[in-house]
Amino acid sequence: MGEDESLKEKIRQGIKVLEQGNPREAINILKSIVEKNPKNIDALYWLARAYIELDNLNSAETYLKRILEINPNEPEALHVLGYTYSIKGDIQTALKYYKRVLEIDPNHQYAWFNLGLSYFQLERPNEAIKYLKKAAELDPNDVDALNLLGVVYGIVGKYDDSIKYLQRVLDIDDSIKEAWFNIGSAYAAKREYEKAIKHYEKVLELDPDDEVTLYTLGTIYIRVGLRKKGLEYIKKACELGYKPACELLGIE
Repeated sequence: MGEDESLKEKIRQGIKVLEQGNPREAINILKSIVEKNPKNIDALYWLARAYIELDNLNSAETYLKRILEINPNEPEALHVLGYTYSIKGDIQTALKYYKRVLEIDPNHQYAWFNLGLSYFQLERPNEAIKYLKKAAELDPNDVDALNLLGVVYGIVGKYDDSIKYLQRVLDIDDSIKEAWFNIGSAYAAKREYEKAIKHYEKVLELDPDDEVTLYTLGTIYIRVGLRKKGLEYIKKACELGYKPACELLGIE
């Protein structure tokens, strides 16, 4: 095995260990590579990823910025650097890095998604929709993009669009309870309570102790005149520790 192939094999070993859930061991392997090959972008990148797994964002940023000193147009380093700023709550700086990724690679699906997520976090839903729609176009099976797109359409009052995208989530995977809940909320907003109830009940089939759904479904039942049944759901939510349910029941 030549020196280059031996180096690649060692990097693969570090990646494998990281994917197996042992970031500390991965760091040891990858740091030993970087010490001898300080400009090896692959080793630097996966070293940063390992530090992120340990929530050591400062170290991750150090190695990502070293990559950008070598190659300022490395899209994955820019993207993950944006992600570290997002985790730290610096959304504006994260936006800058994500947009730089798209200047280099306009089809970087994760950058489109993270831009949409960032604008959602900034409570700028119309901009979030723009980026999330592109993310969903680039990967029609990205349930995270589809689900968030459905949520944001609901926020802006476009409930039919919300239901359309959320239904696409369920067409891909009908075990995602958040999509059932979000469609239920869209139907409730449209005052189509029978459909809302159907979707909330499906959430409880998947998770009988989902306290938010129990409470929400209880209030819907009360709204349609089934007060006794609604109070049963709200009581169970309170028993599970959901404070708004207890407050509604007048229980301290």
